Amino acid sequence: MQDSALRKLDKRTIAIELAVRDQKSIFKGVGHFDGHGKSGPVLRVEISHPLGNFAIQLRANEWKGQVDSGEQFGCDFLLHLNAAALRHEYDALNP
Repeated sequence: MQDSALRKLDKRTIAIELAVRDQKSIFKGVGHFDGHGKSGPVLRVEISHPLGNFAIQLRANEWKGQVDSGEQFGCDFLLHLNAAALRHEYDALNP
């Protein structure tokens, strides 16, 4: 996915559908795009969750996920992720 596609998610509400094995979970947050991060352009999605707040970072130059309307979850956008995509992002950010 190109940097400009993730840039459009800056300051927008985002639902993330995370698929791990046969189970899917939905997390909601707000995107913050940084075009000058030390790892290149990054979209950071700040998630507020009852079990604790966290963030998911997606490197714009490497991530090739799917972006849809998040209307069904009360958000502007929906990102589809799987565990393999998150592991790749984790490895890239934590060498």
